[in-house]
Amino acid sequence: MNAALFDLHQRASVSSSTLTSPGSPAQPPGRLGELAFLVGSTWASASAGGVIEESFAWGPGMTCIQTVVVQRVNGVITMAGNGLFAWNAAGQKLMSGSFLAGTYYASQEVLPAVPDQWSWLSLVVGPAGASETTALMVKTDDDTFEMRFTGFPPRVYRREPPR
Repeated sequence: MNAALFDLHQRASVSSSTLTSPGSPAQPPGRLGELAFLVGSTWASASAGGVIEESFAWGPGMTCIQTVVVQRVNGVITMAGNGLFAWNAAGQKLMSGSFLAGTYYASQEVLPAVPDQWSWLSLVVGPAGASETTALMVKTDDDTFEMRFTGFPPRVYRREPPR
């Protein structure tokens, strides 16, 4: 399984093309386009616990942004997962879902729109049960964003150079 996720991660990290289908929109729906700065790149955040790399690619017809996440400790993949961002037209909110190391995260944007900031309420379901957490994603510049999860120190992600 790690080999398959690693392959998907590698393909997402080098792909900057947009996947489209006949009749697809010229622009992504709703606020999804605000996250376009993530697409086609791999972003990395290093800490004492290792390096987390997250790659982003457009889904079919620009209807979602697909993500692949890997954590490396001493160069070895210790955790891998995938997810997506999508626009909920009925609720007029960004949605997110991801599966990482046996835990599922379902998130919905909760605060009014603020430029370059996205606030999420997440339901986390894993082996230990279910809980809720909040996260704030802040774009600090074109090559940097920060994730702030309740109860954890902020993680700064930087755009990696193309491989």
